[in-house]
Amino acid sequence: MPSTDPDVRRMGLGLQKLLPSHADDNDDAIPRARISSDASVEPVMTTTSESQPEAPSARRGLAILLSDHHHRLEATYRALLGCAYAEDTRALTLSWSEVEAELLDHMAAEEAVILPSYELHAPDDAHRIREEHARIRTLLMPIGVEVELHKIRLARLRQFVAAIEAHAASEDARMYPWAAQHVALVSQRMLYARISRGLERE
Repeated sequence: MPSTDPDVRRMGLGLQKLLPSHADDNDDAIPRARISSDASVEPVMTTTSESQPEAPSARRGLAILLSDHHHRLEATYRALLGCAYAEDTRALTLSWSEVEAELLDHMAAEEAVILPSYELHAPDDAHRIREEHARIRTLLMPIGVEVELHKIRLARLRQFVAAIEAHAASEDARMYPWAAQHVALVSQRMLYARISRGLERE
């Protein structure tokens, strides 16, 4: 026996009749959910579901990424010292090339993406970070020459590693937590693209 319920009869109507009559209704979500296979609706639903969780996951990911790359760099420093102690000049040269490239890229990424905004929040700490970056770059050149000439001085190398490890610990404690909460998402993507290349080498 056919139902006399008006709502049941309306659900039996064709798509072309159903949507226009309910375009302004609060029940519009019901017919739209039933036509999820329609090509004109599917892309909208897909875009919404993908974009909504992006902001919180990106912010959590940035904090992890920055700290992880410091750990990655620390591992390369230890490997560098190991090559120096073993007097393995070939391995030392390869290790130094890796350390130098990753460290320079890491500092350049911080200076381009994080520090311009961080300076507005903590100008003194941002200034200190820039000064330490300059000092680290100054240490790179003589060590690179010594590595190339196979005349590395362990005291200088240990001083270099101690300086950058102390620098990294300071950033982990101050700048990185701030960056995870305040750096714009578009800047976070730029930072991820630059820093993640080092992590992918592992």
